[in-house]
Amino acid sequence: MYIIIFLICFADAWISTVIMGRQSKAFFTMGTVRKPFSIFDLEFPASPVSAANLLLGIGLLGEEAALKVKRALRGQLYVDFLFMPGVYVGILILCRGAALKTGHWPGTFFCALAYLQLLAWLLDITENLILLSLIKRPRPFSQGQFKAYGFMELFKWGLPLIGFACASSTLLYFWITGSYFV
Repeated sequence: MYIIIFLICFADAWISTVIMGRQSKAFFTMGTVRKPFSIFDLEFPASPVSAANLLLGIGLLGEEAALKVKRALRGQLYVDFLFMPGVYVGILILCRGAALKTGHWPGTFFCALAYLQLLAWLLDITENLILLSLIKRPRPFSQGQFKAYGFMELFKWGLPLIGFACASSTLLYFWITGSYFV
């Protein structure tokens, strides 16, 4: 049963990624020149004002172009809400599988890592809501908001990456040694 849920999660994440990749081709802003940007420029702003400046630059593209960029950007954030269950539930399943194979303290570690994916999911939802509000009304972060946003990104990205790396390498070890099905 877990494998079916995992495959559904994988398909959800893959399809959502393809859609978001197409949407990102419309991401442009105006600084000194018209230039492309990525969602990572908003997720990891270099300074408290850089995300606001990027979003304000979209308005300088002209009304029709700005509307297209903002529509694509909002669309990507909405598709990301569909992407999230695939990624976080998929990693949760991997971590639970590793917990079942390892037992004792490693199993406890993997169980904790599995359920921490729910925290990462909540942080991802929070991030999207923040970005959606910034698209509507661009404004710089205060210094405290900027630091909090940075820590949120650290945990949102760190927990799934650690969970995926640890669980998949552990399960791969059991598979290579021939003890996965034992």
